[in-house]
Amino acid sequence: MPKTWSSPVKLMSIIIWMSLPTIILYTNRGAFPQLTQLCLIVWTWFLITLPLQTKTRAWLNKIHLPVAGSLSAIALMIRPVEAIWILPVIVFAFLYKYNNTTQQSKVSIRNLVLFLVPFVFFLIIGAKLGADTYGKWFVSGYQIRPEVTQISEVDKIATSATVSFFDTLPFGFHPRNIWWNFKNYYGGLLFPWSILLFGSLLILYKEKFWKNDYLWPIIAMAWSAAVLIIFYGNGIYQDHVRLNEISIGNSFLRYTLPLTIPIALSAGFIFARLWKHWSLKILAICLTVGLSTYGIWIANGSSDESLISAEQELISYSNVRKAAAKHFPESGIVISDRSDKIFFPKYFAISPMPSTEQLIELTLEGIDIRLYLPTQDDAGIEKWRKNGFNLRSVFTTGNQTLYDVY
Repeated sequence: MPKTWSSPVKLMSIIIWMSLPTIILYTNRGAFPQLTQLCLIVWTWFLITLPLQTKTRAWLNKIHLPVAGSLSAIALMIRPVEAIWILPVIVFAFLYKYNNTTQQSKVSIRNLVLFLVPFVFFLIIGAKLGADTYGKWFVSGYQIRPEVTQISEVDKIATSATVSFFDTLPFGFHPRNIWWNFKNYYGGLLFPWSILLFGSLLILYKEKFWKNDYLWPIIAMAWSAAVLIIFYGNGIYQDHVRLNEISIGNSFLRYTLPLTIPIALSAGFIFARLWKHWSLKILAICLTVGLSTYGIWIANGSSDESLISAEQELISYSNVRKAAAKHFPESGIVISDRSDKIFFPKYFAISPMPSTEQLIELTLEGIDIRLYLPTQDDAGIEKWRKNGFNLRSVFTTGNQTLYDVY
């Protein structure tokens, strides 16, 4: 944060960031790595751009670049495909450091080496771990895609195919999808925070930010926002139980978590100007309280993907697993469009749903299967029966039912 901001302004900016619905949600969903990566890169930026004149930080002056190199490499190790925004941000951090009028830093080969040596070291370790895990170097996420290869042998039904980085950009180029995601999530669900971002851009433009030290941080944040929205916005993520549901748990918001940094700093730019006037300080405090309360409500109880609902969903998943285990051999297979995370590791699970022909082949091989589907009405049951599958309900939770197939 700019040193010209007062302590209350900095505190309010942090509160805005910590109470953003996506930050709350993914602080509580530890299996997703994007928030961890974002925090590592924030620390990396701080350490790279750390002023060196302060004598009280002499010990930090000696280690800040090696630590920055290590943290940024660890961030890339977690999910290499995020290099599309992480590597440019690192470059912009060095450009900021060496063009900052207050730091008076000079380009130093020694400093670059101090950063690059641990960066490359940890990157090689990460690449080796990835290769041992996936059989390929520098792959993760959408670069690993499941394929059905041998439908007749249970232990060889699914294999992982690896595609190139350029094949994961990530779903082709679909401008309408990009606009749909941006409009519905940042123009809809997160609209109040987007207003803060728009307001701060007007302030920065009026102050001609390109003529001061704000230039490179703003370019870093603008690059991250633009590339992530374009990169991940090409897909319409149907990972909610209802089609086209606008939900806080949508994957698009997880992939664009770095946008929370410019949103929080935008709040700070506005608060800093309000805080200069006694009559407007109350307004800044009210905005902070209002936005943080609203953010906490959205994350915790606004929808069936909020934290309170997720807790109940996890309990229902446990009940589904128990129902699946009753009178069903572990050699059986559970098939659905979203069953792998629910039934793993006790049962082999296939997602998405195979074709009717592949299901017939499975049954002809004598493999026991169960289907986890949206609860079928009479017409749905009859459609399955005409294809040769009789369905018997085993357990229903929400709008999903586990069916025995005979």
